[in-house]
Amino acid sequence: MRRSKTTKVKEFITDTFLLNTETAISLYEEFAKDLPVLDFHTHLSSEDIANNKQFNSITELWLDGDHYKWRVMRANGVDEKFCTGDASDKDKFIQWAKTVPSTLRNPLYHWTHLELKRYFGIEDLLSGDNAEYIYDQCNEMLQSREFSVRRLLSKANVEVVCTTDDAIDLLNYHSSYSRLKGSLKMYPSFRPDKVLAMGTFDEFIDWVSELEKVTYIKINSFEQLLRALKVRIQFFSSLGCRISDHGLPEVYGEDFTEEEVNSIFEKLKAGHQVADHEKRKYSSAILYHLSVMYKEAGWVQQFHVGAIRNNRSKLFQEKGADVGCDSIHDTNNTEGLSKFLDRLEEATAWNSYSKYTVMNKDKTDQ
Repeated sequence: MRRSKTTKVKEFITDTFLLNTETAISLYEEFAKDLPVLDFHTHLSSEDIANNKQFNSITELWLDGDHYKWRVMRANGVDEKFCTGDASDKDKFIQWAKTVPSTLRNPLYHWTHLELKRYFGIEDLLSGDNAEYIYDQCNEMLQSREFSVRRLLSKANVEVVCTTDDAIDLLNYHSSYSRLKGSLKMYPSFRPDKVLAMGTFDEFIDWVSELEKVTYIKINSFEQLLRALKVRIQFFSSLGCRISDHGLPEVYGEDFTEEEVNSIFEKLKAGHQVADHEKRKYSSAILYHLSVMYKEAGWVQQFHVGAIRNNRSKLFQEKGADVGCDSIHDTNNTEGLSKFLDRLEEATAWNSYSKYTVMNKDKTDQ
């Protein structure tokens, strides 16, 4: 195939990309450049890392499961079959390439060209005009073992990866990988979002049922629920987990009593309707008690706050969660966070935490 005339990345991605002052260049070159990456929040697949997966195509590497790319492709008018559908890998990549020029000023534009240059040595700006050429070039290189998952992470100087794992996950791939004793360390992070009952009643009941199975604890009360969660925290700790992760629309800090929360849990477990103020009390209690357990385990907490999940109910029903249908929330996090942290301090359970927000008005990131 004849190579099309294109713009080179070297006019855009230079050795001083994003380093706009002499001080910035000096700090990067003398201190940051050779530091290893310790990534404590990723959505990488523990299965892919454990099995050192070899990707069949650049589409599989770049687009499979990447809902950030799917979101902008939809915004660019791309049909769903090229995002989550059954179109060929090549056709999906071409549609992504046609979308890339429209992502200018979005980090996706930077990431795309940084990755093309750093890993594939390709200095062209990706577009529909050169999509087939770049698709073929990348796929040819992906056949090399140098492009296996662990080799790619090694090239990026990654020493530690923490995956995102449901609290009921069996962590089989973490267990098998830990026995390899490789230079790359992979640990789980504990994400118990479903215990907060933010989804449907059926989802909550099914999740609690799975929690019972993996802990061998019959859960008929709030106290039994907490006991089962503690068992899971201990299990995650045994495989090197030192960090929790919560995806929340807001931080909950409502006042509650144990009697109130137990009554609310019994309603949830039975599939009965729960008022909004009751759900907030229940979520506040869960966050508080989990935080106490995290403190005892010596863990750091992460809170991803301020997103409305699964806005497109039709697509959610067809494709499930995490397909690019979340958006920015507009809520007041300050009061709830203040009460939550104050309660932890009173209980001497205030632990290290990281809070990430997508709301511009929320300036409480720690």
